[in-house]
Amino acid sequence: MKKRVSILTTIIIALVCVIVTFQITAVAYWKRQHSGSSAPADTSDTSSYESLKEKLDEINGIYREYYIGEIDEESLERGVMMGYVYGAGDQFGEYMDPESYKEYLKESGGELVGIGIMVIEDLSTGLMQVVEVMPGTPAEEAGLQVGDLIAFVAGEDAAAIGYYRALDLMRGEEGSTAVFSVYRGGEQVDFRIVRKKIESVSVTHRMYSDGKTGIIRITGFEEPTPGQFIDAMKDLRAQGAERYVFDLRNNGGGLLTAITETLDYLLPNGPIIRITDKDGNVLETVNSDKGEVVAPMAVLVNGNTASAAELFTAALRDYDKSVTVGTTTYGKGSMQTIVPLSDGSAVRISFRMYSPPKSDNYHGVGIKPDVEVELDPSLKNLSLFAITDEQDNQLQAAIAELDKWQETRGAN
Repeated sequence: MKKRVSILTTIIIALVCVIVTFQITAVAYWKRQHSGSSAPADTSDTSSYESLKEKLDEINGIYREYYIGEIDEESLERGVMMGYVYGAGDQFGEYMDPESYKEYLKESGGELVGIGIMVIEDLSTGLMQVVEVMPGTPAEEAGLQVGDLIAFVAGEDAAAIGYYRALDLMRGEEGSTAVFSVYRGGEQVDFRIVRKKIESVSVTHRMYSDGKTGIIRITGFEEPTPGQFIDAMKDLRAQGAERYVFDLRNNGGGLLTAITETLDYLLPNGPIIRITDKDGNVLETVNSDKGEVVAPMAVLVNGNTASAAELFTAALRDYDKSVTVGTTTYGKGSMQTIVPLSDGSAVRISFRMYSPPKSDNYHGVGIKPDVEVELDPSLKNLSLFAITDEQDNQLQAAIAELDKWQETRGAN
């Protein structure tokens, strides 16, 4: 695996400061499979569970009696729940308090409020590093830049309070103000940015200057993505596109339904995804119908291309419909489900593995591109949105591969 991280150091893309882990997530899976029942407790080792409760009660009693500080009950509960997920070793698990869970449901459905940035955790500092500044957002207007490290949020030291807590503080309601400071080139820059409702656009498209290549960038696979993707394909075709580049660099994944519906549009009749247990036994297969897009295709990827975005990449390659260009992907082939809890909170738990239509699971390995091309070092601190097509050496390599494709295979 290219990057080994724990739950506390999992790289996260946060669109407008929204937690979206690298995942294929089945939000309603548990309810569908266990309707009318609550999440079952694991009774396989009740003695261990009872011991855990006794020790927790003992520690709680000690703190209640002797602690000189004031206990924040909400923070205590959140910390205990997060600690359980962390201790279980679920790299992509997460506890969401009721408010966080409500926000998650809004965000996955395309309802976003924030400042308009994507961040990852900088593993050397534990701070949030800005990797994208979305066009036309409050962050862009305020001058936030790719590469900025968010060091202080609402007066709190981001390194001291931890990555997830810092992300929580960056959230807020429409009209509220995000107050934070970043480190930039050895200097501290302060920001006060009013949060706004931001249109959830996970798909953007344009025609390349050759007049025959359509370029589609997909930043995540959320509820609105399939419709936006199909609209983009139709618009590019109307403009004369004969071939396509799908840019999935920095795409961290998303919802199971979103990726399968998107791939269904592109693929012929056959499997899209194989959902398996941890031993590789196939539990379910999602299939595509017979309609497909027949055209030369290239997929751009990098080390932050993960989960659902990796499935997109692998599925097109399994059907021999594309060439992959860029650098080895993240390597996440596990699947999470959201289990609602009785108090309105929820837990995200890794519960299945999944594999592409025909090839092997890439968990912990990633997908090696057909053509390996590193982004030019001079561009690495720039937003992909800020790089011109002429500057983008990975895009240029993809265009060149499409030229070779058409020379050897013809237009189709």
